Amino acid sequence: MANVLSTDKQIAVISALAEGSSIRSIERITGVHRDTIMRLGVRVGKGCASLLDAKMRNLSCKQLQFDELWGFIGKKERHCTPDDSLGFGDVWTFCAIDADTKIVPSFKCGKRDSALLLRWQRESNVISRRSVILWRRRCTHIQELREIIRRLHGAEATHVESVAVKETFQGKTVWEGIVEVFDLHGHPKAPRVYAWSHDTGGPKKRHVTVLHVAPITSAVEAVRAAIVQEFRGRGTAEES
Repeated sequence: MANVLSTDKQIAVISALAEGSSIRSIERITGVHRDTIMRLGVRVGKGCASLLDAKMRNLSCKQLQFDELWGFIGKKERHCTPDDSLGFGDVWTFCAIDADTKIVPSFKCGKRDSALLLRWQRESNVISRRSVILWRRRCTHIQELREIIRRLHGAEATHVESVAVKETFQGKTVWEGIVEVFDLHGHPKAPRVYAWSHDTGGPKKRHVTVLHVAPITSAVEAVRAAIVQEFRGRGTAEES
């Protein structure tokens, strides 16, 4: 006779997964083996995806907002080696959220690159071609900053987040833009670095990096330090 989980057990397991509990903690709490938990999660997930595809059609969404959630499979990206499976490392869940109803008409999981966005565009109508182009430019920009960080600071960098910064002085905006935040791996002093670029009026952009070393502990403080050092004509690592 097959050992089938009761409905109550299945609900308890899925509820715990939905709340973000780990598989091993659910195993300890419910007494259900972790392999069974994973199989149940996959089966329910496929059912949810089928329901989403069937019901989320001809929606009257007027404004969609996009968000991303970070996770990893097997191990974090910075711990992966060439011998590891290609499926290991960082994985991102991208969600389209209706601003009015908070409904999620579409989502996609995978690596954080333009290829994922292209697949998402082909499979749904929530992303425009222009969004794909902008995303591709953004991925290229972040890769350029990673290369610059590697050359200037001799360490590998993992992108963490993007922070919008606006710095004013006496009521006037002296700098406004996006600061990219990276975790550093192998740097002797700083665990993190802040990087950005801006036009100089010429053919090349100016790239700036500021290490996360006291008193610099945020993107805003990094921009302020770069502005001060630029006026003083010293210090911040730069590359044209």
